[in-house]
Amino acid sequence: MSNPLYATLFAILLIILAGLILRITKLVTPEHTSGLERISYYVFYPALFIDTIIKGDLDPQVLTVGAALLGGVLGVSALCFLMKPIFTKTLHHSNSAFTSIFQGATRWQTFIALVVAKGLFGVKGAAYVAIAIAAMTPILNILCVWVLLKYGRQSSTKKINYFKELFTNPMILSCLIGIALKLANVTIPTPIAHSLSIAGQAGLASALVLVGTGLDLKTLWKIDFGIIITTFLKLAVLPLISISIAMFLGVTGTPLAVVALCSSVPSASAAYIMARQMGGDAAYMARILTFQNIAAMFTLPFILAWAMAQL
Repeated sequence: MSNPLYATLFAILLIILAGLILRITKLVTPEHTSGLERISYYVFYPALFIDTIIKGDLDPQVLTVGAALLGGVLGVSALCFLMKPIFTKTLHHSNSAFTSIFQGATRWQTFIALVVAKGLFGVKGAAYVAIAIAAMTPILNILCVWVLLKYGRQSSTKKINYFKELFTNPMILSCLIGIALKLANVTIPTPIAHSLSIAGQAGLASALVLVGTGLDLKTLWKIDFGIIITTFLKLAVLPLISISIAMFLGVTGTPLAVVALCSSVPSASAAYIMARQMGGDAAYMARILTFQNIAAMFTLPFILAWAMAQL
Protein backbone atom coordinates (compact mmCIF):
# COMPACT_ATOMS: atom_id res chain seq x y z
CA MET A 1 0.00 0.00 0.00
CA SER A 2 2.22 2.83 -1.32
CA ASN A 3 -0.31 5.69 -0.99
CA PRO A 4 0.65 7.41 2.32
CA LEU A 5 -2.94 8.48 3.04
CA TYR A 6 -4.44 5.01 2.82
CA ALA A 7 -1.40 3.40 4.43
CA THR A 8 -1.79 5.69 7.47
CA LEU A 9 -5.55 5.24 7.71
CA PHE A 10 -5.25 1.46 7.35
CA ALA A 11 -2.61 1.32 10.10
CA ILE A 12 -4.93 3.31 12.39
CA LEU A 13 -7.84 1.04 11.54
CA LEU A 14 -5.80 -2.05 12.46
CA ILE A 15 -5.00 -0.67 15.93
CA ILE A 16 -8.65 0.31 16.50
CA LEU A 17 -9.75 -3.17 15.42
CA ALA A 18 -7.19 -4.66 17.80
CA GLY A 19 -8.88 -2.77 20.64
CA LEU A 20 -12.29 -4.04 19.51
CA ILE A 21 -11.04 -7.65 19.36
CA LEU A 22 -9.46 -7.35 22.80
CA ARG A 23 -12.83 -6.26 24.23
CA ILE A 24 -14.89 -8.87 22.36
CA THR A 25 -12.58 -11.69 23.43
CA LYS A 26 -12.53 -10.28 27.00
CA LEU A 27 -8.74 -10.27 27.04
CA VAL A 28 -9.22 -6.67 28.14
CA THR A 29 -11.82 -6.10 30.85
CA PRO A 30 -13.54 -2.81 31.79
CA GLU A 31 -11.16 -2.59 34.74
CA HIS A 32 -8.15 -2.80 32.39
CA THR A 33 -9.68 -0.15 30.13
CA SER A 34 -10.32 2.15 33.07
CA GLY A 35 -6.70 1.87 34.19
CA LEU A 36 -5.37 2.56 30.70
CA GLU A 37 -7.69 5.56 30.37
CA ARG A 38 -6.41 6.98 33.64
CA ILE A 39 -2.69 6.58 32.95
CA SER A 40 -3.15 7.90 29.41
CA TYR A 41 -5.12 10.90 30.67
CA TYR A 42 -2.57 11.91 33.30
CA VAL A 43 0.74 10.76 31.74
CA PHE A 44 0.73 9.73 28.08
CA TYR A 45 -1.52 12.42 26.58
CA PRO A 46 0.12 15.39 28.39
CA ALA A 47 3.54 14.10 27.33
CA LEU A 48 2.30 13.76 23.75
CA PHE A 49 0.99 17.33 23.61
CA ILE A 50 4.11 18.89 25.16
CA ASP A 51 6.44 16.86 22.93
CA THR A 52 4.48 17.66 19.77
CA ILE A 53 4.25 21.40 20.41
CA ILE A 54 7.90 21.96 21.36
CA LYS A 55 9.09 20.02 18.28
CA GLY A 56 6.76 21.80 15.87
CA ASP A 57 7.87 24.62 13.57
CA LEU A 58 4.77 26.81 13.38
CA ASP A 59 3.98 29.81 11.19
CA PRO A 60 1.49 32.72 11.33
CA GLN A 61 -1.31 30.59 9.85
CA VAL A 62 -1.83 29.04 13.31
CA LEU A 63 -4.32 31.79 14.21
CA THR A 64 -6.35 31.36 11.03
CA VAL A 65 -6.41 27.58 11.50
CA GLY A 66 -7.91 28.13 14.95
CA ALA A 67 -10.39 30.68 13.62
CA ALA A 68 -11.56 28.32 10.87
CA LEU A 69 -12.10 25.43 13.29
CA LEU A 70 -13.86 27.67 15.81
CA GLY A 71 -16.11 29.02 13.06
CA GLY A 72 -17.08 25.50 12.06
CA VAL A 73 -17.91 24.52 15.65
CA LEU A 74 -19.96 27.67 16.28
CA GLY A 75 -21.78 27.24 12.97
CA VAL A 76 -22.78 23.65 13.72
CA SER A 77 -23.69 24.62 17.31
CA ALA A 78 -26.12 27.19 15.93
CA LEU A 79 -27.59 24.60 13.55
CA CYS A 80 -28.13 22.20 16.46
CA PHE A 81 -30.15 24.78 18.36
CA LEU A 82 -32.13 25.73 15.25
CA MET A 83 -32.91 22.03 14.71
CA LYS A 84 -33.74 21.29 18.36
CA PRO A 85 -37.52 21.47 17.76
CA ILE A 86 -37.09 18.79 15.09
CA PHE A 87 -35.16 16.54 17.47
CA THR A 88 -37.45 17.02 20.47
CA LYS A 89 -40.89 17.28 18.81
CA THR A 90 -40.79 15.61 15.41
CA LEU A 91 -38.27 12.86 16.33
CA HIS A 92 -39.42 12.66 19.98
CA HIS A 93 -35.97 12.95 21.54
CA SER A 94 -35.67 14.05 25.16
CA ASN A 95 -33.64 17.05 26.30
CA SER A 96 -30.98 14.69 27.65
CA ALA A 97 -30.75 13.02 24.22
CA PHE A 98 -30.29 16.48 22.69
CA THR A 99 -27.15 16.94 24.81
CA SER A 100 -25.70 13.84 23.17
CA ILE A 101 -26.70 15.10 19.73
CA PHE A 102 -24.97 18.42 20.46
CA GLN A 103 -21.77 16.72 21.65
CA GLY A 104 -21.84 14.32 18.73
CA ALA A 105 -22.12 17.15 16.21
CA THR A 106 -19.49 19.50 17.64
CA ARG A 107 -16.70 17.62 19.45
CA TRP A 108 -13.78 15.98 17.62
CA GLN A 109 -11.58 12.95 18.23
CA THR A 110 -8.30 14.74 18.86
CA PHE A 111 -6.13 11.64 19.08
CA ILE A 112 -7.15 10.23 15.72
CA ALA A 113 -6.40 13.67 14.26
CA LEU A 114 -2.96 13.66 15.89
CA VAL A 115 -2.07 10.20 14.61
CA VAL A 116 -3.18 10.96 11.06
CA ALA A 117 -1.48 14.38 11.05
CA LYS A 118 1.81 12.93 12.24
CA GLY A 119 1.67 10.12 9.69
CA LEU A 120 0.79 12.36 6.73
CA PHE A 121 2.34 15.73 7.50
CA GLY A 122 5.09 14.98 10.03
CA VAL A 123 5.83 16.83 13.24
CA LYS A 124 4.70 20.19 11.83
CA GLY A 125 1.25 18.86 11.00
CA ALA A 126 0.94 17.23 14.42
CA ALA A 127 1.98 20.51 16.06
CA TYR A 128 -0.84 22.33 14.27
CA VAL A 129 -3.28 19.76 15.65
CA ALA A 130 -1.85 20.15 19.15
CA ILE A 131 -2.26 23.93 18.97
CA ALA A 132 -5.82 23.44 17.72
CA ILE A 133 -6.46 21.18 20.73
CA ALA A 134 -5.12 23.85 23.09
CA ALA A 135 -7.35 26.47 21.49
CA MET A 136 -10.51 24.40 20.98
CA THR A 137 -10.69 22.09 24.00
CA PRO A 138 -11.61 24.80 26.54
CA ILE A 139 -14.17 26.37 24.19
CA LEU A 140 -15.76 23.05 23.25
CA ASN A 141 -15.89 21.90 26.85
CA ILE A 142 -17.52 25.14 27.98
CA LEU A 143 -20.12 24.88 25.20
CA CYS A 144 -20.89 21.24 25.99
CA VAL A 145 -20.98 21.87 29.74
CA TRP A 146 -23.45 24.71 29.23
CA VAL A 147 -25.71 22.47 27.13
CA LEU A 148 -25.54 19.70 29.74
CA LEU A 149 -26.24 22.17 32.54
CA LYS A 150 -29.30 23.44 30.69
CA TYR A 151 -30.72 20.18 29.36
CA GLY A 152 -29.10 17.42 31.45
CA ARG A 153 -30.39 15.75 34.62
CA GLN A 154 -27.49 16.14 37.08
CA SER A 155 -27.31 17.82 40.49
CA SER A 156 -25.83 21.29 40.94
CA THR A 157 -23.03 19.92 43.15
CA LYS A 158 -21.77 17.68 40.35
CA LYS A 159 -21.91 20.57 37.89
CA ILE A 160 -19.71 22.77 40.08
CA ASN A 161 -17.22 19.94 40.49
CA TYR A 162 -17.06 19.54 36.73
CA PHE A 163 -16.15 23.19 36.23
CA LYS A 164 -13.25 22.66 38.65
CA GLU A 165 -12.15 19.65 36.55
CA LEU A 166 -12.46 21.72 33.37
CA PHE A 167 -9.95 24.32 34.47
CA THR A 168 -7.50 21.74 35.85
CA ASN A 169 -7.76 19.51 32.77
CA PRO A 170 -4.30 17.91 32.21
CA MET A 171 -4.70 18.04 28.43
CA ILE A 172 -5.40 21.77 28.45
CA LEU A 173 -2.63 22.45 30.97
CA SER A 174 -0.08 20.37 29.04
CA CYS A 175 -0.87 22.24 25.82
CA LEU A 176 -0.40 25.57 27.61
CA ILE A 177 2.90 24.32 29.08
CA GLY A 178 4.07 23.24 25.63
CA ILE A 179 3.16 26.62 24.12
CA ALA A 180 4.95 28.46 26.94
CA LEU A 181 8.11 26.36 26.49
CA LYS A 182 7.98 26.89 22.73
CA LEU A 183 7.55 30.66 23.00
CA ALA A 184 10.32 30.89 25.61
CA ASN A 185 12.59 28.83 23.33
CA VAL A 186 13.53 26.59 26.25
CA THR A 187 15.98 23.76 25.50
CA ILE A 188 14.67 20.53 27.00
CA PRO A 189 17.40 18.28 28.49
CA THR A 190 17.95 15.19 26.33
CA PRO A 191 16.78 12.56 28.88
CA ILE A 192 13.53 14.50 29.49
CA ALA A 193 13.01 15.01 25.76
CA HIS A 194 13.43 11.27 25.13
CA SER A 195 11.01 10.47 27.97
CA LEU A 196 8.39 12.81 26.52
CA SER A 197 8.81 11.23 23.08
CA ILE A 198 8.44 7.66 24.40
CA ALA A 199 5.42 8.52 26.54
CA GLY A 200 3.89 10.43 23.63
CA GLN A 201 4.14 7.41 21.33
CA ALA A 202 2.43 5.34 24.00
CA GLY A 203 -0.31 7.96 24.10
CA LEU A 204 -0.98 7.64 20.37
CA ALA A 205 -1.27 3.86 20.60
CA SER A 206 -3.42 3.85 23.76
CA ALA A 207 -5.82 6.40 22.29
CA LEU A 208 -6.53 4.22 19.26
CA VAL A 209 -6.86 1.04 21.32
CA LEU A 210 -9.35 2.79 23.61
CA VAL A 211 -11.41 3.90 20.61
CA GLY A 212 -11.63 0.24 19.60
CA THR A 213 -12.58 -0.97 23.09
CA GLY A 214 -15.34 1.65 23.13
CA LEU A 215 -17.03 0.44 19.94
CA ASP A 216 -20.25 -1.50 20.49
CA LEU A 217 -21.37 -3.08 17.23
CA LYS A 218 -24.56 -4.37 18.89
CA THR A 219 -25.92 -0.81 18.92
CA LEU A 220 -25.81 -0.43 15.13
CA TRP A 221 -29.31 -1.85 14.73
CA LYS A 222 -30.59 0.94 17.01
CA ILE A 223 -29.53 3.73 14.64
CA ASP A 224 -32.31 6.32 14.22
CA PHE A 225 -32.76 9.43 12.09
CA GLY A 226 -31.40 11.65 14.88
CA ILE A 227 -28.09 9.78 14.86
CA ILE A 228 -27.90 10.03 11.07
CA ILE A 229 -28.50 13.80 11.17
CA THR A 230 -25.92 14.21 13.95
CA THR A 231 -23.35 12.25 11.95
CA PHE A 232 -24.08 14.30 8.82
CA LEU A 233 -23.56 17.52 10.78
CA LYS A 234 -20.26 16.29 12.22
CA LEU A 235 -18.69 14.53 9.24
CA ALA A 236 -20.00 16.70 6.38
CA VAL A 237 -21.36 20.07 7.47
CA LEU A 238 -18.67 20.95 10.03
CA PRO A 239 -15.81 20.19 7.58
CA LEU A 240 -17.57 22.19 4.85
CA ILE A 241 -17.92 25.26 7.09
CA SER A 242 -14.39 25.05 8.52
CA ILE A 243 -12.70 24.49 5.16
CA SER A 244 -14.71 27.31 3.57
CA ILE A 245 -13.68 29.73 6.33
CA ALA A 246 -10.04 28.62 6.07
CA MET A 247 -9.95 29.17 2.32
CA PHE A 248 -11.65 32.56 2.72
CA LEU A 249 -8.94 33.54 5.22
CA GLY A 250 -6.22 32.44 2.81
CA VAL A 251 -5.11 29.26 4.58
CA THR A 252 -3.18 26.98 2.23
CA GLY A 253 -0.94 23.92 2.22
CA THR A 254 -0.46 21.83 5.35
CA PRO A 255 -2.52 24.17 7.59
CA LEU A 256 -5.51 23.79 5.24
CA ALA A 257 -5.10 20.01 5.29
CA VAL A 258 -5.04 20.12 9.11
CA VAL A 259 -8.27 22.12 9.17
CA ALA A 260 -9.86 19.50 6.93
CA LEU A 261 -8.56 16.69 9.13
CA CYS A 262 -9.54 18.14 12.52
CA SER A 263 -13.03 19.06 11.34
CA SER A 264 -13.78 15.71 9.70
CA VAL A 265 -12.77 13.18 12.39
CA PRO A 266 -15.62 11.66 14.46
CA SER A 267 -16.74 13.02 17.81
CA ALA A 268 -14.61 12.55 20.93
CA SER A 269 -14.98 9.44 23.04
CA ALA A 270 -14.75 11.73 26.08
CA ALA A 271 -18.29 12.84 25.23
CA TYR A 272 -19.58 9.54 26.64
CA ILE A 273 -17.83 10.14 29.98
CA MET A 274 -19.20 13.68 30.11
CA ALA A 275 -22.71 12.42 29.38
CA ARG A 276 -22.46 9.93 32.26
CA GLN A 277 -21.14 12.52 34.70
CA MET A 278 -23.53 15.34 33.92
CA GLY A 279 -26.90 13.72 33.34
CA GLY A 280 -26.86 13.39 29.58
CA ASP A 281 -28.12 10.38 27.64
CA ALA A 282 -24.99 8.20 27.83
CA ALA A 283 -26.55 5.23 26.01
CA TYR A 284 -27.55 7.45 23.10
CA MET A 285 -24.08 9.03 23.11
CA ALA A 286 -22.51 5.57 22.80
CA ARG A 287 -24.69 4.79 19.78
CA ILE A 288 -23.71 8.08 18.13
CA LEU A 289 -20.00 7.44 18.72
CA THR A 290 -20.11 3.91 17.35
CA PHE A 291 -21.95 4.94 14.20
CA GLN A 292 -19.68 7.96 13.62
CA ASN A 293 -16.46 5.98 13.99
CA ILE A 294 -17.63 3.50 11.39
CA ALA A 295 -19.01 6.19 9.05
CA ALA A 296 -15.76 8.17 9.28
CA MET A 297 -13.86 5.22 7.84
CA PHE A 298 -15.64 6.02 4.57
CA THR A 299 -15.89 9.84 4.70
CA LEU A 300 -12.46 10.76 6.09
CA PRO A 301 -10.39 9.36 3.18
CA PHE A 302 -12.32 11.45 0.64
CA ILE A 303 -11.92 14.70 2.59
CA LEU A 304 -8.23 14.04 3.25
CA ALA A 305 -7.57 13.10 -0.37
CA TRP A 306 -8.97 16.48 -1.40
CA ALA A 307 -6.93 18.26 1.27
CA MET A 308 -3.68 16.54 0.24
CA ALA A 309 -4.33 17.49 -3.37
CA GLN A 310 -4.09 21.13 -2.23
CA LEU A 311 -0.50 20.68 -0.94
